Amino acid sequence: MSIGYIFLSDRARWWEKLLNIILTTKLEENYIYELSNTSKNCIKRLNKKMSKNNVKQIICEKKIEEYIKTDKQQVSKKCIMNYMLLEILKYVFKNQGKVMGLEDIYFLIDKDEEISLKNIIMLSKIFKTTNIVTGDINKFEKITETLFNEDETVISISNNKKKSLRRAKYIVNFDFDTEKLIQYSINRTAVIINVNNDMKIENIAFEGICINNINIEIPNEIEKYFDILAKKIDKTTLYVSLLNQKQELERIRTRIKDDNIHILNLIGYNGAIEQKELVRIS
Repeated sequence: MSIGYIFLSDRARWWEKLLNIILTTKLEENYIYELSNTSKNCIKRLNKKMSKNNVKQIICEKKIEEYIKTDKQQVSKKCIMNYMLLEILKYVFKNQGKVMGLEDIYFLIDKDEEISLKNIIMLSKIFKTTNIVTGDINKFEKITETLFNEDETVISISNNKKKSLRRAKYIVNFDFDTEKLIQYSINRTAVIINVNNDMKIENIAFEGICINNINIEIPNEIEKYFDILAKKIDKTTLYVSLLNQKQELERIRTRIKDDNIHILNLIGYNGAIEQKELVRIS
């Protein structure tokens, strides 16, 4: 299965645009498509090329995304939230001058996805207490009994809409949508990390922060590998395309560590979150 990297050329001549020329370059098992224009005929030609090259996923330059009509799956950088959840929390705590071992962590979860459970296990060993808020208490009582049967970790499981999140300062939201979350009384200065869904809480009483994504800093050697793509396409998304998402969480995290990947900034609903915002609610 190949990935197609698509961007609009800055060097296309008039006759190349007229003929809907697409320059195709091989990048290992993947393909780079440099479009001369974004006309319907050019996109039609692009789709034919991608089918011929067995491209199943694509990454587009942001400014041309709306023109790329295709049945191919878009590579999303959102999955980096699962892989770097611990690093996101470390970034928050460093800026707030706090220690994770002295704080409580809250998880919002209904689906027992393996990667979510592994993150809960990892973080429960670091924070003072672990709290799970779920609409399926029975299911998660059984799950936690299995996962922590030989562990001294104390897990609290609840679904009290008035009390469960009232004092929650650090919340990891795995799969609650906005409609469900706003049914709960939330600590007004909470830090909410939305792992799988982007979210904006419009309650006027909420003064906290919703983290929907991150930007990462990639080493020079990885940037050189992508060459012109690093100037055209979001670098975090490019890096995600290098990861084998079928691997275990531990292996992916090891790859990220070995690649010397660091968080550049956190992304909220309205863009980059300034460090002073984290300090403000600490």
